[in-house]
Order: sequence, then structure tokens, then C-alpha cells
Amino acid sequence: MIERMIYTAADGQVFEAQDAKEYVDPNKIQAAIDNVISVVSSTSSDISNKMTILGESSRDAIVVSGNDIAPSLEAISTGLNELDVTSQFDGLYDKAVSEYNNLQEQFNAEAKAKADAATAAYNARMNAY
Repeated sequence: MIERMIYTAADGQVFEAQDAKEYVDPNKIQAAIDNVISVVSSTSSDISNKMTILGESSRDAIVVSGNDIAPSLEAISTGLNELDVTSQFDGLYDKAVSEYNNLQEQFNAEAKAKADAATAAYNARMNAY
């Protein structure tokens, strides 16, 4: 990731680039992604396990209108186990880094332009003497 820059003009003025993390923080985005994946994985695993237990322990009780719904419970349980939450977030961190870098480049350029302008003004004053 591109670092935030600090520029010093010839007259000593310091110009700090604005921090792009105020707008896009890839690390916070990655932490949120990791948290969502953890919660969904844990929850779907718990549900899957409970459905399997329900299907095994209550096979006789889960016949509805003469139909055994245990196979449906097993299919749902299997589907939950195969759920790939991670792929839903593919590329999101990379997009956040890209946006962060674009913003930081812009903020760095703005700070540099201010420092360059202050230096030019300082030099003009010095040359006037």
C-alpha cells in the first residue's frame, strides 16, 4: 500500500498528505470479511450438526403426511457444509487496496503541490531581495 507522505517547503512549512485510511481502510475491511466468514461458517456448521442429529434421533417423528423428511434435512445439512462463504468476498480486499492507493496518490500529490507552491513563493520572495 502507498504510504502517506509529508513534504517540507523551502521555508520550512510542512504539508502532510491526508490519510486515505480515513475513507478506505483495507485492514478494517479484511477484519470485517474475516469476521463475517467466521460467524457464517460457525453458524452454518452448528445448524448442519443440529439437523443431522435431528434427522438421526427423530427419524420416526419427522414423517410428515406419510413422507419421511429426513433425506431433505440431510440434503440441507450437506448443503450447509458445502457452503463456500469465502468466495463471496473474492477480490474485495484487493479492490479496497486499489481504492486506498488511488486516494493516497491523490492526497500525496495535493500535499506535494502545496509544498511546491510554498517553495516557489519562498524562492520568489528571496529572489526579490
